[in-house]
Amino acid sequence: MARTGSSTSTSRRRKADPEVTAEQITDTVPATEAEVSTTTDEGQEATEMSTETVEADAQVDAVADEAASAADAEQASDTTEVDNAAVEAEGKFTDFQAVVQTALDAKDETTGTVPEVNLEAVKTSYRELPGAKYKGKAKTFLNEKLKEIVNAHDIITAQAAMACIDAIEHAGPSPRAQATRTPTDPAEAFRDRLTVAHLAYALVRADVPEGVDAEEQYGLVEAKVGELMGAAESLFAWTQSTADDKGDEPEVDGLVKRAVKAAQGKAATAPRKAASGATRTPHSGGNRNVRTHIAQAFEGEPSGTEMRINAVAKKATAEYPEGDCSPGAISAAFDSQRGVEGFEMVKDDKGVKTVRKL
Repeated sequence: MARTGSSTSTSRRRKADPEVTAEQITDTVPATEAEVSTTTDEGQEATEMSTETVEADAQVDAVADEAASAADAEQASDTTEVDNAAVEAEGKFTDFQAVVQTALDAKDETTGTVPEVNLEAVKTSYRELPGAKYKGKAKTFLNEKLKEIVNAHDIITAQAAMACIDAIEHAGPSPRAQATRTPTDPAEAFRDRLTVAHLAYALVRADVPEGVDAEEQYGLVEAKVGELMGAAESLFAWTQSTADDKGDEPEVDGLVKRAVKAAQGKAATAPRKAASGATRTPHSGGNRNVRTHIAQAFEGEPSGTEMRINAVAKKATAEYPEGDCSPGAISAAFDSQRGVEGFEMVKDDKGVKTVRKL
């Protein structure tokens, strides 16, 4: 009974104070919501900070990757430039070897004398070699070539090889490129050049040596101009061309070269002198025909016969009794549109220009 009374008494006290319990409950609920709200805000801030950190790291990585790629590209470019320079240098050295071989092939078969044009080509090719390394390789190549020829007891070719060695020893430095002056008025520049040419022509035409039939010489000049005009146009076009694949300089008569230089406003080269130092005496027996000389040089030879240009030029014929025809004139005859009837220009197994009878 005592326990029952105690329980009833406690129940009465709870019922007698219902507001206290409600207030306590009311105070507790708002505190819980605030705590939840604070916790949520802190979580959002942490998430935002984490996202910003990831984005910043990604940007740093992207910049680093871009810098690394640029460095790799620059290094690859430098390597490519070095490789290209090495390839170009080896190409020039190969060209030099070919030019030397051409000079040796063009030698006189009895004396070993190398034509001046070939020696100049050797000098030019040597000067174009880049740096001391490749110039040293060129000298070593020629010295080894000479030893090989001497061991084969080929004295004539050895003379030619020694001439090539002497040529590079006196090649000198590469000529400095001169800036081309562009006329302010192209029409005025053209007019000046043409005026000079007409003045020179008038002066030369009027200066007839004593005892010379001017009218006869005028006729011979016209015939010579007609014969050489094709070669002159070809050489002039070659000098004006800036194409990388324009090929080698056309082989033409000395008069053609002098005419082209005059057309370009350059001083014409004086006639070459013979080995003895005396000026070569010009032929005075009238106008000679190169095509006739070629036919006479092969007279009696069967079809298919081949002869190098130098040999054809030195052949004594009725047209050139002294065998002093110009090799350049022979080449020019074949290069012209007319060509040489009954003959063709070919190259032998060594790449040397040769005349073949059809």
